[in-house]
Amino acid sequence: MNRWYEEEHRPEKMALPGYVGMRRFRAFDGAPSFLAIYELTEPEAAVHTAPGPPASDWMKAVMDKWKHWDRSIWVELMTP
Repeated sequence: MNRWYEEEHRPEKMALPGYVGMRRFRAFDGAPSFLAIYELTEPEAAVHTAPGPPASDWMKAVMDKWKHWDRSIWVELMTP
């Protein structure tokens, strides 16, 4: 799955309008095991209005193994 993230998923996301950065983390212990954080120009960029590329066989294989999805959109708090 790490290769898929770096070689396919990251380039596809970074090519989308509004996506400017992506960071991945692995849990020290416990679950979930991984966390991906995407930096966006605005929260609305996370909602894709245009269809992306068709799912590759590699993506389908990764998604078939992925059992838990938790997706949230967070907005940074600005401190004075």
